[in-house]
Amino acid sequence: MKFLVRAFEATIVRDNRYDDGSVQHARLLIGNFLIMLNECTDDHAANISQMHIYVENADRTYQSALRLGVTSLMEPNDRPHGDRMAGI
Repeated sequence: MKFLVRAFEATIVRDNRYDDGSVQHARLLIGNFLIMLNECTDDHAANISQMHIYVENADRTYQSALRLGVTSLMEPNDRPHGDRMAGI
């Protein structure tokens, strides 16, 4: 959640925690895009997924994420469908 706030300027809308401090349910807003998260457990394992998130400035967000230590998967570029995209 800290990464999303710093890299994507996300706003934490909800942050419900268990007694041990782990995330029961969280909601973060990035622009108009709402992300809901919870912490993995023995009953609900982590999974790999892909999300496309619209941001105001793909280049600025990409550079911000790199400064936070992410791995670049795709440098910002203009896509045939008209959007500017990057991958981290």
